[in-house]
Amino acid sequence: MQLDQTDPVVQQVKKNLSEIFGDRFDQQHFVVAVSGGGDSMAMLYAVAALVPMGWLQVVSVNHHFRAEAADELALVERACQGLGVAWQAGHWEWDGKGNLQAAAREGRWAILKAIAQANRSSAVLIGHTEDDQIENFFLRLARGSGVDGLAGIQLSSHRDGIQIVRPLLSIGRQELRAWLTRNGIEWADDPTNEDSAYGRIRARQMMAQLKDLGLTRKRVLQTVEHMRSASEALDTATRQFVHDRCRTECGDVIIGLSEEDFDNREIFLRAATKAIQWVGGQVYKPRYESLVSAIDLVLNGKRNTLSGCVLSRENNRLRVGRELSAVENTLKCTGDGPFIWDDRWIVETSKPIDHGEIRALGEDGLAHCLNWRQIGAPRHTLLTTPSVWANDTLIAAPIAGYENGWTAQIAADFADWLVTH
Repeated sequence: MQLDQTDPVVQQVKKNLSEIFGDRFDQQHFVVAVSGGGDSMAMLYAVAALVPMGWLQVVSVNHHFRAEAADELALVERACQGLGVAWQAGHWEWDGKGNLQAAAREGRWAILKAIAQANRSSAVLIGHTEDDQIENFFLRLARGSGVDGLAGIQLSSHRDGIQIVRPLLSIGRQELRAWLTRNGIEWADDPTNEDSAYGRIRARQMMAQLKDLGLTRKRVLQTVEHMRSASEALDTATRQFVHDRCRTECGDVIIGLSEEDFDNREIFLRAATKAIQWVGGQVYKPRYESLVSAIDLVLNGKRNTLSGCVLSRENNRLRVGRELSAVENTLKCTGDGPFIWDDRWIVETSKPIDHGEIRALGEDGLAHCLNWRQIGAPRHTLLTTPSVWANDTLIAAPIAGYENGWTAQIAADFADWLVTH
């Protein structure tokens, strides 16, 4: 069944996609994440009414939590066949390590990311709704989140260089369910949506009680919008701070310190947070309490680690560098590249290699770099930079002064990265 583009829900989705991609939104390739639930099924049908079928790749991930998951994927597959849209299943199974829900989110994202990269997609579309926005607000409030946390879910964001767009974010869940029913579209209800063991469900249930205080959906969404405006203003000030006071060196961020930082601490801490995320390759920010504690120690001359980074003070500068123990990436390399290592370095050579690997230089590698002190960077910084090896033989360490026909540079400039993070 193909819906008419004049349908009100389709029109709202069109408005949201146009806000991100302009009038050419229907000429973008999208990966559409569809679980079979009401929200994602509504997104599938609305987007399929707007974007030619050849520009869509629907992906459904089976986490193998519930026996019903196979039936839900079959539901999505049938819908895609009816719409003439490409469909692909992804499979993820928990290895028993860490938090199950967090691991499932990361596993699901890894699948979506790989398919988006393989298709050179413009974005991954996710079915977050207005209700998710409200639930997120209460969950963040309960955690003591600041302005950024209470600014809510964004219509568009980026992760790992991939754009994520949420075309249903301005539409409520009840409205979507009524719309699905009117159009005779089938969907599957996830039983966990009624399980109060989950925080998001408790947040949803709490809304009914808070209405008596005047805390309606409209009020919550207004607060989210106010927080977003404040967050955007702080982001603008942070970008200016980075432009004026920060530079990069050997993959580290150097922040110039000033007495003003103690009067304008919020902007300084935001810049430090962004530096930690950029250097450490972190999707999530360090907890505020951990950040403040680490920064205070460093400003008093004590080197510290946080979120895969080493923080140190050098006179009137704060250096944020990569932590060696956090660099676990070993990359096999053949040819001349370019090779992307540690998700941040571009490594190339004028001397193609048959069988090598790129890894952190480490103590063994630095011992072969006789001129490393002339670089002017700290030892702990150089230990984390890329090096090329053939078995146990060091071929090159371009950042540590042993180029041997190889180059290495950071893939994304810190200031440019800030624009989308």
